[in-house]
Amino acid sequence: MRLSSACFVLLALATSSLSAHADPKDGAYFLQTCEAAVRQADGEKLSPQDAVRATACGSYLGGFMDAVSLNASTTLGRRSICFPEAGISDVQAARLFVTYLHQNPQSFQSAGRASLYVALVRAFPCGK
Repeated sequence: MRLSSACFVLLALATSSLSAHADPKDGAYFLQTCEAAVRQADGEKLSPQDAVRATACGSYLGGFMDAVSLNASTTLGRRSICFPEAGISDVQAARLFVTYLHQNPQSFQSAGRASLYVALVRAFPCGK
């Protein structure tokens, strides 16, 4: 009994430690990083700092969209995002996300992942 209690406490501490280090980026962060990705895709030569930002945007969006696609293919639940059959590129997602953030400046203070989710649901809704 004591061992299981100790394991539970250790698991709780590890989980709270991980969530404390999980730094949810807000919409303002993603606007800056994804604008850099769009500028890079449009052929602009970026500063080293903006090149890192562009890579961060593409990596995050790619992983997010992969997770959405994987979830849709492995669950029987109702999907809320239905990407085109051909998919979309990270750059297309970045353009869409930047447009959404500009049109919804109130999302600058919200968690970026929530804003990205809303942007994708609006852009790629599933049929009823």
